Amino acid sequence: MIKRIYKSKLTELLKLFPVVAIIGARQVGKTTLATKLIDGEREYFNLDDIATLNIAKKNPEHILDKNSPVTIDEIQRAPELLLEIKKRVDNNKIPGKFLITGSANIELLPKLQESLAGRIVFIEMFPVTLFEQFSDRDMPGIVNVLETGALNTGGNKKIVNPINLMDEIIFGSYPDLVLNKSHLYKDHWYDGYIKTYLERDVGYLSNIRSIGDYQRVLALSSFRIANIISLTELSKECGLKLMTLKRYFNLLAISYQFYQLLPFYRNIGKRFVKTPKLYSYDSGLSAYLQGLKNLLDVERLNRSGPLIENRIVTELKALLSVYTMGAKMYFYNVHACGEIDLVIEHKGRLLPIEIKSTANIDKINLKTIENFQNNFQDESGLAIIIYLGAELLEIRDNIFLVPWQHLLL
Repeated sequence: MIKRIYKSKLTELLKLFPVVAIIGARQVGKTTLATKLIDGEREYFNLDDIATLNIAKKNPEHILDKNSPVTIDEIQRAPELLLEIKKRVDNNKIPGKFLITGSANIELLPKLQESLAGRIVFIEMFPVTLFEQFSDRDMPGIVNVLETGALNTGGNKKIVNPINLMDEIIFGSYPDLVLNKSHLYKDHWYDGYIKTYLERDVGYLSNIRSIGDYQRVLALSSFRIANIISLTELSKECGLKLMTLKRYFNLLAISYQFYQLLPFYRNIGKRFVKTPKLYSYDSGLSAYLQGLKNLLDVERLNRSGPLIENRIVTELKALLSVYTMGAKMYFYNVHACGEIDLVIEHKGRLLPIEIKSTANIDKINLKTIENFQNNFQDESGLAIIIYLGAELLEIRDNIFLVPWQHLLL
């Protein structure tokens, strides 16, 4: 079984809150976390089971009014249960009474806003991180960097056993794929995943007239990962009205296929880009939707840059959600001054991070990073350039070239 980073956090939250929700895409491991990785006896109900779903809709008391704690899997299939849970929580706030999972971001579903707001705490679960696969440390390197505002340059600065990041991207990061790394298995798994997602979740979450149109939006969005997203341009390419495209795009976010990174900007007289960038929760699925079946396809079509940036940004997003409460992630882009891939804000400090998809860097343009450090000198000291090389190097005062494994493992 894969080591997951959420067990301790879930155990602690169940001691404090009456309702805890584990949310994330299908197949990320929510059910395993909710049923096999926590201690104690709980009544378990899976709403993917039609008979159980019918009971939940017609006689919710048969599920909710148990003496023991209750776990409800795939709550988005019966969102009306949220109101029933609210009634019981308002009468008796028993810590850990209800553990629910959802393959939709129920924070964005209207019924939640009418019911459990202020009574529920969330754990957002991601596909398997590289830290979970390969590290034997208590926490990843990025945590120490953010907590101290400094980079540990002591000890071994060189990666001895480098991991092929592109291999990990191509094979995907869902648990089944991590445990079965073969191209044949991967292709069949993704094909089945897309069909299940389209036929099951999309149907429950929204009344979509054309699944074909929605699937085209899903595929074309994958070509735009790690890039600023224009819904107007995407609607034209898809041949859809802008309002329809926005509805589909919202559904992609609710169902944990894509997320957006907002730009970092402050009023300092600069012309900031204020349009968000698009990222996928699983770079492997995006590669599959682009028709990239192996490393040769990636190299031939020159797609390594967006895929690597997407994977690293998503890895950091997953790790920060568990280890650094309150950390915020942005990108930085000023017209005519260039872009910084990532800015992490934590404890009053700003950490600019550039991501390079190569191991050999001869020349690096540091102008944008230096401008950022000058503009935010009271908040920004350290700057990092993540790359695929093996050695940690200081290339300018407080600007470091850092192997990705130093931060993510």
